[in-house]
Amino acid sequence: QLVNTDRSNTGHLVSSDRSNTGQLVNTDRSNTGHLSSSDRSNTGHLASSDRSNTGHLSSSDRSNTGHLSSSDRSNTGHLSSSDRSNTGHLSSSDRSNTGHLVSSDRSNTGHLVNTDRSNTGQLVNTDRSNTGQLVNTDRSNTGQLANTDRSNTGQLVNTDRSNTGHLVSSDRSRVS
Repeated sequence: QLVNTDRSNTGHLVSSDRSNTGQLVNTDRSNTGHLSSSDRSNTGHLASSDRSNTGHLSSSDRSNTGHLSSSDRSNTGHLSSSDRSNTGHLSSSDRSNTGHLVSSDRSNTGHLVNTDRSNTGQLVNTDRSNTGQLVNTDRSNTGQLANTDRSNTGQLVNTDRSNTGHLVSSDRSRVS
């Protein structure tokens, strides 16, 4: 009981089928059944263009997960808008692998306020180090500094170019 061209060893196909299964509708290049339109994976019941091996996606999906809303290039689910990481429930543009951020975040932590390029949390302004609770610009890997600090220590007051702590003004030595 075949209708048109069949090059497989099964039955009840409708149009062109090059696989060994049955009850397909249109062009199918995989070995599964009950797909709707163009499907290049080995799963079933997809809606439109799907290039992954999962099911029940809504629109353009290039990952192997399900039930996403719009453009998603990661392997997770239930994101809102543009997400390029592998986590869920983010608000706007997020390029890290964490959740519940507010604005632009390029690190892998959560609950930051403004621009953060480090992997820590609860910073206030620009931070290029991997620590937390800094106030102004910090290029070291420590915490609770007041002004510009280029060393790897803490609780300094003014400019410090050494690797020690508790200095007052400009110091170019290695002692406190």
